[in-house]
Amino acid sequence: AVAGRLYRFRIKANNAQGASPFSPVLEASGCCGPPLPPGPIQLAAAPGPYAMRVVWLEPASCNGSPIQMYQVHARRLMDGVPMGFFEAVYSGPATGCEVRSLYPASVYELRVVAMSALGPSPPSQSVLLTSAGAPPSAPPPVFLIDSDPVSLNVGWTLPDLCNGAPVSAFTLEAVKHEQSALVYEGPSLSRHLQGVAPGATLWLRVAAINSHGQGPFSHPTSFTTPCAPPSAPQAVAPQPSGRHAAHVSWLPPAAEGGSGVTGYTIKVDRVRAGGHHEPMVVDARSPPVTISDLAVGTTYAVRVRASNAQGEGEWSEPEIFSTEAGPPAAPAPPDVEEVASVSMALSWSAPPTEDPTAPVEEYVLQKHEAGAFTTVYTGDLTSFTAAGLLPGAFYRFRVAAVSAKGQGPFSVATKPVATLPLPPGPVTAVTPLVVTAREVKVKWGQPVTNGGSPTHTFAVMVREAESRGGPGELREVWSGPGLACKFKVLPETSYDVIVMAFNAVGPGAHSAPLSLETPAAEEKASKQPKKPAAMQMPVVTISKGGVTAAWLPPKDAYPAVKTFHLSVAPGDGGADYEVYSGGASSCDVGGLTPGHTHHLKVCAENDEGCGAWSSLAAVALKSTAEKRVRAKPRAPEGLHAVHATKASLKLAWLSAEDQAATEAERTRFKLELAEGTGSFETIFNGTFHEFNTSKKLAAGVRYRVRVRGENKVGTGPWSEEVDVWTLKGASTESFDFQAHFRNMEMMFEGRTLPFWIGLVCLFISLLVVIMQFVL
Repeated sequence: AVAGRLYRFRIKANNAQGASPFSPVLEASGCCGPPLPPGPIQLAAAPGPYAMRVVWLEPASCNGSPIQMYQVHARRLMDGVPMGFFEAVYSGPATGCEVRSLYPASVYELRVVAMSALGPSPPSQSVLLTSAGAPPSAPPPVFLIDSDPVSLNVGWTLPDLCNGAPVSAFTLEAVKHEQSALVYEGPSLSRHLQGVAPGATLWLRVAAINSHGQGPFSHPTSFTTPCAPPSAPQAVAPQPSGRHAAHVSWLPPAAEGGSGVTGYTIKVDRVRAGGHHEPMVVDARSPPVTISDLAVGTTYAVRVRASNAQGEGEWSEPEIFSTEAGPPAAPAPPDVEEVASVSMALSWSAPPTEDPTAPVEEYVLQKHEAGAFTTVYTGDLTSFTAAGLLPGAFYRFRVAAVSAKGQGPFSVATKPVATLPLPPGPVTAVTPLVVTAREVKVKWGQPVTNGGSPTHTFAVMVREAESRGGPGELREVWSGPGLACKFKVLPETSYDVIVMAFNAVGPGAHSAPLSLETPAAEEKASKQPKKPAAMQMPVVTISKGGVTAAWLPPKDAYPAVKTFHLSVAPGDGGADYEVYSGGASSCDVGGLTPGHTHHLKVCAENDEGCGAWSSLAAVALKSTAEKRVRAKPRAPEGLHAVHATKASLKLAWLSAEDQAATEAERTRFKLELAEGTGSFETIFNGTFHEFNTSKKLAAGVRYRVRVRGENKVGTGPWSEEVDVWTLKGASTESFDFQAHFRNMEMMFEGRTLPFWIGLVCLFISLLVVIMQFVL
């Protein structure tokens, strides 16, 4: 049978008496399926080295579904062994294609598959096709075998791919400025190139040739012949420049050895110098050069040599010159021999003699203080004691030598050295701040000098003057780091106050005594008994444990307060009533009505009577409904399907929180739905307790649903997941009793006793109404 074609059948029976009539006609269609394999792949034209054009025949039958596309598979064979799996090289509706990215002179296995809406056909019969040959690939870069200053011996190897024909020859070219010149062509794998200049650079590349032609060149490689070191520079001429430097000039060497001079080395040696002196060596790129840091009045010999890429050349002949004589060199830093509080003893040595005709005549010693050096001594001695220094201060010293040629450079300064600290000086400006019959407060300033060590403590000492039989002994009344203090005294008494500062060394000198006299003591005025003053408004605290009121006792009550009275004024306009009477300064307040504002007031009572009431403190307790709203909603209950069709569900649920919440505080609900075992997605977010799905659902499918509540406090937990089903059906909508009973079962699942009692009462009421209507 042909797939998709309509066939009609009938049958009749035969026996010895004859044939029966034909049966009724039966109509049937052939079954559809994937197409049959296409015809085998054939070459449409001669293959190239990197691509070939192929064609194939359509399948003998498409089995009732038209061909949508073809897919060509190919894989490379090497010595008859596949080099991998088949890979798709073409997909499209045509019955021919060009297969690209082939290797030259390689065998490929190809097949084609036809595809319809009902699936792919079996592969066609595989065919083996060979790509055409091509010139060889590029050989590896040229390499160096050996070299000398005038020749290069280079070689190369066969390319990785000969592309179907053996290599018969090679072409060697020299490349310069994007131009090439033939150096060699032949079958050899090496070439000895002669007549190359020393230090010359050649860029060489090579290409292979077979019967298909010349392949690409290798990457160019550079080769440089060795160079010889240069000869000695010419006409070296030193010229002294002052007392510590000289200019040296020269001409380039006559022979550079095939490579440009890259630098010069200048060596300067002392001539007829006593002791060992390291020669000075200076590198330079070109003449002239200045040699510095030379000794004054000294004879030197200078030589120069050139360098290139191959090394250093020969030294030039030595040239003699002498620097000018000058002042003495810098001495060594002075030595600190002894340190005192206000002086330091120093000594130093004479500098090395550079000019015997100009000996050192005197020295200049300087100290570093306040950010600058100042001279403290000038003379021919090599030791000196610097006096007039500050205790505990850091100093640095340096020295310079002076001869007939002038003053030489200063030595390196000594490291900072501190003089020894002293106790602090006397405290300044001791001044009284407050003087009463019982207490004195004084202040003072820092000492005139801290002795080179910071003050850390002050001590205040007093002694009674002659009016008490004095002068008495000093006694310490206060010590600490501050610059003021207060201490107890007696009335009508004369005192001498002395302040003393302390540092790390010890106590300093006494301050000048401060003399003062305390006044007579005042007599306390007798108090008159009276009622307590009005108290401050009580402080009210509301917590989970209830309401607490607290208050502060009145000041200066005489006689003392014995009892406190707390009264409440109801918010509904009722009479005031007392909630506490006692000696405590706080109490718990009970009996307040939630949802109303109350006012609390307090007064104090002593032997003279009750004082005035305080100002009112308002207390507002929230109602039960307001308290409920302060908690997150509980999980909704009774999630079930009220109605089900093939494409939609009507869902409903209950929430206990909404029974007491106001419209503004009503719980919002988030309803989620998932098909089968899939992921949940939100389908409703609002305040209603039921929802009809707007999304078109699949017929006869199980869905999972869940819901949770949200209010101002937060988000509540999810309800239990419930399974619901859409109805099944053919062309018209029908009622699925099985799904209906499943949804009814879930609706009644988990109901408590009050729910069932209410449901029974509802049915009884409906039954009574129906009976009254019938009768």
